[in-house]
Amino acid sequence: MAIRYSNLGAIYQEQGTLNKAVEYSHKALAINLTLFGENNSKIATNYNNLGEIYQLQGNMEKALECVNHALRIAINIYGNNHSTVDALVTRQQTLKKEI
Repeated sequence: MAIRYSNLGAIYQEQGTLNKAVEYSHKALAINLTLFGENNSKIATNYNNLGEIYQLQGNMEKALECVNHALRIAINIYGNNHSTVDALVTRQQTLKKEI
């Protein structure tokens, strides 16, 4: 069910219906947290997706908060030298500049 909610969130994001995108992305995150716990790549992806939506909404503080969550999880899973971590660090730096 989390995958369906995540997909719906992505569809709403593409359509520009960002409040619905946030709603369904949060539902996906809640389910995945229940199933997998905090330290899982699916959770990092959910937080990253939410960060992107918040950024599109212009809520840079909330976007940065989500990206920071995703980054912390990614470092726990992959260590510091991984392409996922590098991408999240880049997003984090970009958001910090926009705040």
